[in-house]
Amino acid sequence: MRDGKPSIIVGTSGLNDDLGRVDYVLADKTGTLTENRMAFRMCSIGGIQYGGDEMGYTTESVNSATLYALWSSEVLPNAAENCSRDAALLEYLGVPAITSPQEAFVHLFMLTCAICNTVIPEASTKSPLGVRFEGTSPDEEALVEMAASSGYILTSRTANYVTLKILRSIPGREESQWQDTTFKILGVNEYTCERKRMSVLVQALKTDDGGTGHILDSTGSMLLAKGADDVMLELCQRGAGDGTSLALCGIPVRGVRAETVSDINDFASAGNRTLMLAMRFLDEVETSEYLGASNEARHAITNRADRFVRVAEKFEKNLIVLGATAVEDKLQRGVSTTISRLLSAGVKVWMLTGDRYETSLNIARASELLPLDALLSDLRRECETKMTSEESDAFVREKQKTFERDYLQWVAHGKTKHLCVVLDGSAISCFSTSRENLGILANFTITEGADYSAAERSR
Repeated sequence: MRDGKPSIIVGTSGLNDDLGRVDYVLADKTGTLTENRMAFRMCSIGGIQYGGDEMGYTTESVNSATLYALWSSEVLPNAAENCSRDAALLEYLGVPAITSPQEAFVHLFMLTCAICNTVIPEASTKSPLGVRFEGTSPDEEALVEMAASSGYILTSRTANYVTLKILRSIPGREESQWQDTTFKILGVNEYTCERKRMSVLVQALKTDDGGTGHILDSTGSMLLAKGADDVMLELCQRGAGDGTSLALCGIPVRGVRAETVSDINDFASAGNRTLMLAMRFLDEVETSEYLGASNEARHAITNRADRFVRVAEKFEKNLIVLGATAVEDKLQRGVSTTISRLLSAGVKVWMLTGDRYETSLNIARASELLPLDALLSDLRRECETKMTSEESDAFVREKQKTFERDYLQWVAHGKTKHLCVVLDGSAISCFSTSRENLGILANFTITEGADYSAAERSR
């Protein structure tokens, strides 16, 4: 037998027989259902949304020296494949001096995208940026490419220093120039599944003209962070409304927590992967304290990793929300057809993902794992605390009865027979006292034996 492409040859038909014995398929989302090729699409900076497929830039929108320099250098025209950008955002880039709150938000947002990562730049004559980026995370590469296409090009990274080439307007002259700005890396707090965030502590070094790249002349440092919004929000200040005065680059700013969360919900509902970005300034005393604690953890004989985590947690607090990013990861070709055929054969399919609920639901619908008219049982918010074995047993039995009743009513009204269960990590923990309970959740017993699809979100 041959598939449509001559290069693919099927050597045996035994797989069809094996498939007949499969009851469950657990599919990871990223890289299995999707292409794992991230493309930056939108962002929220200072409470304002930028980007989107319907937005862009044209030569008519290039009305400043910085924008013209970006355009004429072919950075913008040749970087559109993996980035969507908004002409309104470009107006805040490359300013000779930060004089407004939005300019401060944009500058620090771009610095965070360019610096807070583990991406390594390599010289390349094939790239319009002059460098190509290599990283372990496609998400990080997408953010670094976006920052580079906006005039914040990561050109060098070592264990102790990171250098950016930043485009800035020349005061009093209708032209711009690229300026190398080097930051000393004082500490890297790595991303882990438990932390769900990453942060770096950097200190801007003086440039040739004596400046520090729009960063206040100080012996202190900047903590730049990014991560899942539910975790980041716990570490961020609530804003000036609670009596706290916020400032970025010496400019008073208002808190943008609420606006950023709203934008993240919009991004996730469109199926995008989201991250929240935040930062804080550390004075000289705090910087010295961090270096001392970090050095002590580095030389510890036991529990070194735990010590580093505690050091990071001590300083990852009172952050100022900068904004959020939206990165697209498209479904692979043929995913929806494959899932539909599995479901029609009675196979129960679970999608495993660490994305937000809204993102997961969008992908489940796009892949036809979750039909628009399916009966959805959402168990995420039903389990706030850990249950005892008896409570778990009673809850699962009651949920099964409720689910069966709803299903029969659903079918009686001429609705679809598709059923879907949504679980998150906390819900699974509630039922972990009994393997039998987990089995019931994985396969609700419906008297009419209808097929159903299932989607699971684990964070």
